[in-house]
Amino acid sequence: MFLLTVNIDKIRTMDAFKLWEEATAKLPESMAERLSLKKIEFDEDKHSGIITILFNKEKREYNLINLSKASHNTISFLKLFRKDSRKLLVMAPVIYPNIGDELVNAGINYMDSLGNFYIVDEEIFLVHLGQKGATAVPKDKTNRIFTETGVKLLFGILNDPDFINLPYRQMAGAVNVSMASITVILNELLNTKYVHLGQRNKKILNHKKELLDRWAIAYKEQLKPKLLIGNYYSKFYKLSQDFKKIDLTEMKAAWGGEAAGNIYTNYLSPQKITLFVEDDDKKWMSAFKLIKANDKDEIEVLKQFWSDEFYQFTKVIDGKNAVPPILAYADLITSNDSRKVETAQKIFDEYIQFTDR
Repeated sequence: MFLLTVNIDKIRTMDAFKLWEEATAKLPESMAERLSLKKIEFDEDKHSGIITILFNKEKREYNLINLSKASHNTISFLKLFRKDSRKLLVMAPVIYPNIGDELVNAGINYMDSLGNFYIVDEEIFLVHLGQKGATAVPKDKTNRIFTETGVKLLFGILNDPDFINLPYRQMAGAVNVSMASITVILNELLNTKYVHLGQRNKKILNHKKELLDRWAIAYKEQLKPKLLIGNYYSKFYKLSQDFKKIDLTEMKAAWGGEAAGNIYTNYLSPQKITLFVEDDDKKWMSAFKLIKANDKDEIEVLKQFWSDEFYQFTKVIDGKNAVPPILAYADLITSNDSRKVETAQKIFDEYIQFTDR
């Protein structure tokens, strides 16, 4: 039985049921309709117990801690319970950004009354952050794993776990980062649960599914905004319907986002098209007859950050002209749209298939 022995019985906490109602009321409708509270069973202290939720009609149980305030000291204590058979879910009226970062780093789920949610496990990816500045990406300047450079390097590693053992020069050229940065990031990864040294100092990747989902959040927050070239619409094509008919070979480009989701699964009907381009000659602009969008846009164009000379990054996967599956997965899984999330799961099941979750 999970018991919290910290002396919080005299602390006035927000009623857990009220907190749940306030938090879920602030979620996007597409997310809220997938999530509901089944029951909360409190221990004697009335601040800890078991919370049972329904996510996509599937029951999930978590060890619950209901706090009046989440602090750095509290987090140190909470880490003691990570080895329990159930995962931990912390509730508090407000969880400030730096505290949220620490909880994410510690692998602890949380929610607050502002509508900040971070619940990630083998079956659930529920992230709604940014309310009053909360974020899932660590801001510690000494931690480069989930910064822009770290995201690029992890893109190579998650595409192919053997990437991590390539010569630094080859890794640097593949994802356009410096060798000095690789040294720092790999050293930090070795101090986490995600990488350990095996025989003959071979680096081995662990908890790949968890790392993939953390990387997806960091990609969305740290790297993707810096890749945006612009938003456009076409005078000639109905891109959401016609994109598959267009040959990208001469343009050195690849479909991403919803378009890649459609290509990989034939499940999602794209509303907005994403295109990654390799160079700046803007052949794509004339080929699609694009005009810079003001209030109307149907395609976002992003700068490709990896090298196609590295064989694991080939854009034409079985002739699909799509970005690598993990990049399509990242764009879709971090959306608040249930159909996009379902498409991301299909991509994971068919193309990524990390068994070490």
